[in-house]
Amino acid sequence: ISLVRNLSALFRQQPEIFTSSASLEFHDTRSWYLNSEGSANTQHSSAAAFMTLAQTQATDGMTLPDWVIASARSIEELPPEFELAQQIRAMADRLTRLRQAPLVDRYTGPVMFDDGAGAEIVSQVLAPKLLSVRTPASDNPRIESYAAQSVSKLQDRMGARVLPKFLTVVDDPTLSSYQGTPLLGGHTVDDEGVRAHAVTLADKGILKTLLTTRD
Repeated sequence: ISLVRNLSALFRQQPEIFTSSASLEFHDTRSWYLNSEGSANTQHSSAAAFMTLAQTQATDGMTLPDWVIASARSIEELPPEFELAQQIRAMADRLTRLRQAPLVDRYTGPVMFDDGAGAEIVSQVLAPKLLSVRTPASDNPRIESYAAQSVSKLQDRMGARVLPKFLTVVDDPTLSSYQGTPLLGGHTVDDEGVRAHAVTLADKGILKTLLTTRD
């Protein structure tokens, strides 16, 4: 509780931040799985998340939100308070500068994504396309056409280049951390009772396979 109070109080030093909030959540879950094939598994998982939201308003009236989020497997694994405080101050300074920034009318050219933005692009743009979804069948052409939008456009690109040569994509749910950073969502047995293992989806830009369920 003191962590949330201390970090939330930082916004008192930021008069140009109009609204703000801070929260800390912790979840502890134990699941038991048994199917008719005889597969049985018990898994325990926990997760902690700290989140602070801030919002201001540009001089032209545009609402400008921003946030700081930190997730870990336990409260003890969250970044230390001083590090979260640095991120919050940086966010507040960023919003303060953004209030006075001129609005770009039109831009045509390259866009560079780095740090967290680069990972977010992979998560939102690339990752959904690496899931194999069954092509829907319906006697209603409109419903079939709408449902087909969820089918990955990469399903007919197997063996073709879909990424630059310097990129290899591996899905490894067995990893619990990467370069010292704890990873959430890892598991040794999946929700269908199948033992997890690493899968190479793209090798040096060439699409090798897509992720599938047992359906």
